[in-house]
Amino acid sequence: MESLFSIRDLRKYYPLGKKKREGRTEEVVLKALDGLSFDIFPGETLGVVGESGSGKSTLGRCILNLISPTGGSVLFRGKPIESLRSWEMKSLRQDMQMVFQNPSSSFNPKLTIGRTLRNVAYFYDMGRQEGRDRINRLLAYVNLDQTVLSRRSEELSGGQLQRLAILRALIPSPAFIMADEPVSALDVSVQAQILNLLDDMKKEFGLTMMFISHELTVVEHICDRILVMYLGTIIEMGDTEDLFSHTAHPYTRALIAAKPKMYPDEETERVVLEGEVPNALDIPQGCRFYSRCPQAVSGRCDKAPPPLREVSGGHWVACYLVQGAASSRGREVMTPVTEQPKAI
Repeated sequence: MESLFSIRDLRKYYPLGKKKREGRTEEVVLKALDGLSFDIFPGETLGVVGESGSGKSTLGRCILNLISPTGGSVLFRGKPIESLRSWEMKSLRQDMQMVFQNPSSSFNPKLTIGRTLRNVAYFYDMGRQEGRDRINRLLAYVNLDQTVLSRRSEELSGGQLQRLAILRALIPSPAFIMADEPVSALDVSVQAQILNLLDDMKKEFGLTMMFISHELTVVEHICDRILVMYLGTIIEMGDTEDLFSHTAHPYTRALIAAKPKMYPDEETERVVLEGEVPNALDIPQGCRFYSRCPQAVSGRCDKAPPPLREVSGGHWVACYLVQGAASSRGREVMTPVTEQPKAI
């Protein structure tokens, strides 16, 4: 299948000055993203998970060109977008929208909701009546009354604001929506409503989504594929069902073991990660998970970073200790790939 987004060797570095080490002056660089390559396919929901500081939100903003990457390429429908200027991006913005984590901070408190939404419609060259009609139809879709248009963000609840944030993203009829932890700032009672709305929205409008979260239960419910990040790199990626049933990387197993039980008597694997998280300003030369991995092998895992390779159909893992993984069809597959392919 032809991809909607193709991300190749994406890097985002933040220079933070200089320091002296062993008599030499070295640049201090925070490597928020370090060589990510993957595809996002039309109609799918790709989940991105990992601990805080793993680079999830930076990845989302680089893909949408909200921040400029240090290196690599982001192709949207085969065209590179990372070097486009703001006026060149305007026509593409109609096809790619974002729903931010905190709905309260994503609305201007000085403007009414109606004025904010109409400004979006006008930005995308909709006429006055066309914009109003579009907003009214979407209000009914997100199950909100038209009275919210005369109110300001401080007068509305978090759930109402996140519904309005979703509505705002739908105004230009996009092909792709980036949802950056859209339910983490909401009450638990409201989270399920927003998740169901996102799922219905994807089917109703034929959308492709990238869903960023640190909650594995949420990602398992809504995503078709999952990408697991650790300190700015991809360590595992695959179909949701296959990744949960045949988890390969020790870090992914620890994340899954930490998710809440569905039932009180459910038996779950307990994984305790010891050791310190490496300093993002001083990334170790070997596997970035080495200091916390319960299965790490000294002399191998700490010498060079493991390549991301395919261990079964569509299941990619960056770990020297994973030689093969059972596929969804139940057979052992051995694919000693040493480099990332041109298309994943």
